[in-house]
Amino acid sequence: MALNIPPQKTYFYKSNWAPNIDQSLLDSIIRLKHENDSEGMVIPKAFFIIAASHIEYDLDIQLQWDALYERL
Repeated sequence: MALNIPPQKTYFYKSNWAPNIDQSLLDSIIRLKHENDSEGMVIPKAFFIIAASHIEYDLDIQLQWDALYERL
């Protein structure tokens, strides 16, 4: 019995997400963590709020901070 599993790429970017949103989110979070000497896996809520404003400014896409949190 053969498993017909679709390629992994078919699961990505089926909603309003695009690679440039992910890139902007990650760039913002990494930059903020470096600027604030933040280490570890915990990302403060304020970082997501700031990242959302950067995405809105750079890409003209409005997203709530909790949507960004869920994305990560």
